[in-house]
Amino acid sequence: MSKRDTLRVLRLMSHLGTGGTEKQCLEVLEHAKTRDDLGVQIHLATYCTDPFVHVLDPPVGVRWHRLDRPWNVAGAVAAARALRPLLADYDVLHAMLWPSVYVARLARPRIPIVASVHNTVQPAGPYGLKRKLDRWMFRGTRLVFNSAAGRDALASPLGFDPSRVPVVPNGKRLYGGPFGPRRGVLCVARISPQKRHDILLSAIARLDDATRERLAPFEFVGQGTDADEFRRRCREVDARGLVEGVGEVRDVESRMARASLVVLPTDHEGMPNVVLEAWNTKTPVLASRAPGVLELIRDGHDGLLVDNTAEAWAEALRSFDPLDPRVEARVDAGRRRLEAEFSLDAVVEAWARIYRDAALQPTQL
Repeated sequence: MSKRDTLRVLRLMSHLGTGGTEKQCLEVLEHAKTRDDLGVQIHLATYCTDPFVHVLDPPVGVRWHRLDRPWNVAGAVAAARALRPLLADYDVLHAMLWPSVYVARLARPRIPIVASVHNTVQPAGPYGLKRKLDRWMFRGTRLVFNSAAGRDALASPLGFDPSRVPVVPNGKRLYGGPFGPRRGVLCVARISPQKRHDILLSAIARLDDATRERLAPFEFVGQGTDADEFRRRCREVDARGLVEGVGEVRDVESRMARASLVVLPTDHEGMPNVVLEAWNTKTPVLASRAPGVLELIRDGHDGLLVDNTAEAWAEALRSFDPLDPRVEARVDAGRRRLEAEFSLDAVVEAWARIYRDAALQPTQL
């Protein structure tokens, strides 16, 4: 462990887009700056350029190392080389998400690696070769998940004892407004096969004109939702402009606070930040019965769950009435649960403990 009074940690991410992991990382960095009692200082490094865009900015005062290498194998190797000399100033390297673990290991650091995984599904690859490579890359790291669902699904395949792998959930800074006026259905998710925009679009297409107009607008926010092809699909569903691909936005929560309903038609998640953001902005949330989601939403109490089919989604949308008193009760329950179980204070304290433990005992046995 370093002889410095303050433990210095470098968080490694691919980019600063508007995904849930990126936003959560920056919230933790900002909140950690206010906690001098932790004895931990966290800086940031990113390593990708195109096709990603650094939409978000790190908190003021947080050192940001921009390595800016291409998003390919050669770029990962180059990023690792650029990362290596930076590590002399740090005590712990925290690789966030799967690709960052590879870059971290390729850098051959002499400091411990904390590896955080935020999903519940990871392909094994042909003949299990990808899984074997993953096991080798994660070997010797301090593995952490952001959900029990992810840990239970992936810790053993990666060669770890799930009972000894910690879970640090996401946390949120409480949103204080403004709220409303509320109108429309909001889907916040980057374009990715698991996010199942296709199911939601098919469900909207099944609605009659009156229902569609009652719920409109339907807005899709996230990386890739402003692409020409996706916007063309939106127009095919409704030529009147009631369905729109917006693209990435910086302040998702203020947009949520003006929506009548937040929807998440996903096949699987780690811990979906969208659900926490919906609770935070007192917005009703409707999500698929999927790993990760089931760990958060208690159906009928703080949100609603639906089978991830176009038919089920269409029926759930038809049935949604923002004036139903049960909607307000679920919204209040979600906000109370967020405040009680997902505070940023608890999250940064948990990460500080993990960093200190990693510095004292680098290898997770």
